[in-house]
Amino acid sequence: MINKENKEYFIVYLTPSIELNKNNGMKYFYDSLSKYINRFLGSGKALYKLMYIIESRFYGVILFSIFMIGILTYLSRRYVTETFISIFGLLFANLVTFGIIYFFDIHATFLTVISLPLIFGIGVDGYIHIFHAIDEDKVHYWHTLKATSLSFLTTISSFITFQLSRGELLKQFSLTMVLGIFIVWVMTVLLIPALKKRNLHK
Repeated sequence: MINKENKEYFIVYLTPSIELNKNNGMKYFYDSLSKYINRFLGSGKALYKLMYIIESRFYGVILFSIFMIGILTYLSRRYVTETFISIFGLLFANLVTFGIIYFFDIHATFLTVISLPLIFGIGVDGYIHIFHAIDEDKVHYWHTLKATSLSFLTTISSFITFQLSRGELLKQFSLTMVLGIFIVWVMTVLLIPALKKRNLHK
């Protein structure tokens, strides 16, 4: 019990019957008690508020990411087709990622959704490097491919360490990022060389 402004308040600790950190449990729990949301305290409420901030700005962030990827790819390569290949490849990688995590019983949450623009930013770098390398010669291409693959591997290694955390949300975010980066790597080493095979044989 606390006393504030000559009024007494009781602090009640609640243990929800559902798992807050799985399958949008936090959203369902706080939405059902939205009328009393101002009476809640703690990190759970803070995450809930953060979730709605991210949700309200999500589409704008994604559209801005796609727009910037298109602009930067075009400025770097000066080819409209390569710009569309980059955007399509990254969108496809994200869709496949969220399709795969569904089978791991991971649903789209505010934290896993954050991975979309991150995968965009990490993936486009590899695409542009491979585009440039293919225009050179096979030796340069293979060196760039090895360097790009190592870069993806180190990034995956960084995110996979979140699997050691206690938070279920961080583990889901980690798995989403690892799968997303791996799929982008597959697209980098297969999609782009396949579409640019004429240049590769020079």
